[in-house]
Amino acid sequence: MFAFPVIRDKLVLNITDGLRAQYDGGPMPNAEFAYEFKTMFFATDPFALDMICHQLMVQKRIEMNVKVNQHPRFTEYLRYAEKLNLGVTDPEKIQRIKIA
Repeated sequence: MFAFPVIRDKLVLNITDGLRAQYDGGPMPNAEFAYEFKTMFFATDPFALDMICHQLMVQKRIEMNVKVNQHPRFTEYLRYAEKLNLGVTDPEKIQRIKIA
């Protein structure tokens, strides 16, 4: 969908509310696995944002001793999007700016 200029050119800012996060028990809300993350994410690249959020969720799952399946198929769509020049998904190439 983002390959079409009529959509891509209008997509300016992606916002993800990370004030409260959930690391398991989804996709529906599950208070047992929810926690205060106190973070808002803003990105001009939706694929970079997806990759960052995915990495944070995996990190939290490991921290909480929840089984993590890191099979590449779960993030293949991100790498494919990068091959199509729709966004950046290599964590080393994603520019992050933290504002406290």
